[in-house]
Amino acid sequence: MTTSQLPQKKSTPWWETEFVIWTKKDTIAFLNSWRFGMVSGLSMVEVLQDLLDVSTATKDVGKAQIYQKMLRQAQAGQPCAQALLSFPKWIPPEISRLILIAEGQGEESLKLALRDIASTLKDNGQILGKIVGPIIYGASLFLLSFGSVVIVAQSAVEPQLQVLGTYDYKPRFPVFALIAGLLQSIGQNWLYMLGGLGLVVGGFLYLISTPVGRYNLDRVMLSTPYTRDLWQVQRWGLFLRVLLILIRSGVPLDQAVDGARSGLGAYLGQAIGQLPDWIRAIDSGTGGTDFSIKKFFSTVQQARRIPQEVRRTLCFADKGGVTGLFEPLEEQYHVLLEQGDKLAESTAFIWQLVGLLPAALLLTATIYFFTAFGEVLSAALA
Repeated sequence: MTTSQLPQKKSTPWWETEFVIWTKKDTIAFLNSWRFGMVSGLSMVEVLQDLLDVSTATKDVGKAQIYQKMLRQAQAGQPCAQALLSFPKWIPPEISRLILIAEGQGEESLKLALRDIASTLKDNGQILGKIVGPIIYGASLFLLSFGSVVIVAQSAVEPQLQVLGTYDYKPRFPVFALIAGLLQSIGQNWLYMLGGLGLVVGGFLYLISTPVGRYNLDRVMLSTPYTRDLWQVQRWGLFLRVLLILIRSGVPLDQAVDGARSGLGAYLGQAIGQLPDWIRAIDSGTGGTDFSIKKFFSTVQQARRIPQEVRRTLCFADKGGVTGLFEPLEEQYHVLLEQGDKLAESTAFIWQLVGLLPAALLLTATIYFFTAFGEVLSAALA
């Protein structure tokens, strides 16, 4: 058989490897597969090989490329958690660092960390879905109503205004004149309006990707009545779960509190203040007999922003030590999770108003225009 007769390997399109869609669900599935593999006695190489085979069989080329890169590093003997730091586009670095810390404490700590991280991502995703879902629903209704108004403005409003223009009529109805001008402007400049809206949304998304933007977003969300409670519950719940993962992995309490602070964000993280230094002083005995975490909460002004339930949970460290925190942290996390779930459901209508209110105003203005047109035309003919 000549070279030209050999079957040619089909090349993979570049976009299938460069633009890989890797969602939070994929991260959860990867962490769970890793944990289940450990429970079944499989090595990391075997787990990654199975994931690679499944991705190849389902023709998911992008994910197959990712698993192949991970597999090569695992075969080279590199610790898996350390290798994950090489994939920040798909596995968030903060998750990789948590796994790396847990892996250093042994297999059991790693299993617990993988379980807790996967469940935390799932829980937060469900709460976020109850917020994002109504927003998308409202935004979809707004775009639908905006498109309808554009069609009506171009096909009906413009001709009717031309009819009025033939009589050289200046409307004596201020509201009608305002709405007619609005609809006419939408019909003529709708493309520019959508482009401007896209720029505003893009600018907002870019802003919240920066540290200053995230700080100001937290500040706004924590100052708004309808979002404050939900935002606090979600952030403090994440703080407690990360704190639990760290202390289970053998990290000293002061370092664990400092590390879990990142889950709060820059604005809420200020409430922790000097608590890590305070805990170090308690452990070293330099603070005196009345130097306690409870004392910290009562004397430091910013610490009053920490919810009472979280304060009470952390105060267990003064009585039962770090190991005494395991059960309270787990219980309190689920309490906050349940609160967040209820708050997300009860405030869903607020998020729907993001799109419903502008849509209702546009449709009301359009209906008013056609209702009042006959009266305006009669006045023009008089």
